[in-house]
Amino acid sequence: MSEENNNKLLKRIKEIIEIILSDLKKADKYGFTNNPSAEVFYKKDFIGVSLVDDDNTQVVCKLSQNPRKGLRYIYFKRKELMAQTYLSLAKLELQRIIYEIDLDNAYNTNLRRVDDLIKDKYYAIALVFLVSAFENTIREIFFFHHSKWFTREMINHHFFDEEVYKKIGKEIEADNDKESEYFEIREVNSQLIGISATDLEKADSWQSIVHWSRIYRVCRSLGIYNDYVHKVIANKGVEIGYYEILKDMLTKRRVLNFQGIYKKPNLVWLFKKFYNLDLKLSFQEELDIIRDGISKRHELIHATLKEEEITKEYVEKFKSAILNFIEFLKAKLRSLYLERYGPVGGNYIKRSR
Repeated sequence: MSEENNNKLLKRIKEIIEIILSDLKKADKYGFTNNPSAEVFYKKDFIGVSLVDDDNTQVVCKLSQNPRKGLRYIYFKRKELMAQTYLSLAKLELQRIIYEIDLDNAYNTNLRRVDDLIKDKYYAIALVFLVSAFENTIREIFFFHHSKWFTREMINHHFFDEEVYKKIGKEIEADNDKESEYFEIREVNSQLIGISATDLEKADSWQSIVHWSRIYRVCRSLGIYNDYVHKVIANKGVEIGYYEILKDMLTKRRVLNFQGIYKKPNLVWLFKKFYNLDLKLSFQEELDIIRDGISKRHELIHATLKEEEITKEYVEKFKSAILNFIEFLKAKLRSLYLERYGPVGGNYIKRSR
């Protein structure tokens, strides 16, 4: 992108950010020390903004190839920022940020209620309340970040999945001096495979096929494949926005069980399939504690476990596991686009090496 266009985008982003910050102050939901830095980064066909809590006299908006961790993140489609109606994006992002703040506030309020129950020695009630709060919070987090469903990891800067290389790539000998003929080269099963510049559009189409095949497999596992496909077909064969049709269907049907931890199609499976996050990799201990707490909650409700068997130490251990898990999940999903490409829909974006 030319310097002129970059400057134009930065100016528009700064305008939007200033409107959002002004309205957050009016709503008493500001959250920043003073004026933040807006570090702007490009990711394929959208633009991200990391709002860093710096003590500036005014909003500082700048491009960054390595943005710092932000207090808030905002994402725009490039074409939306270039449109004449770009200022309308401020209202949409403001609503999203306020909703996220309200989620955080509700979560913190629930934790304070649990602290009061523990203080009054109602340990069994505290456990039951914690499990319900955990399920509701995880559900809200899962649906709130639906724009990041099915995003793809950028592995060693490769644009395409391994399946695409296998399908249309050409094998390259290790000592081949014509590697420069290929736009993309990746090692698959110890074999170098290249995709030439002339095959980019074909590769992009195959990437879209791979992407949607994964989504359809998930829908089959959830028992909604036929209905989902029919709804998409009814909308001229396209999704709405960031999987709005799928989100609406999952919200209304409530086929997802966020109290289950390991058994398909429950929490670990859902975040792996929708967000490509392996929760067991980092949180096996916490997940085991949460699963046990959920089990004990069911036993309490069905009177197969006595209330006096739940101790203060057990509830605090369960609460700590939930806190660690949810705080990680919230932070991870807020910044997910920093390490991912974002939505993959088969749209070919011309690239240069």
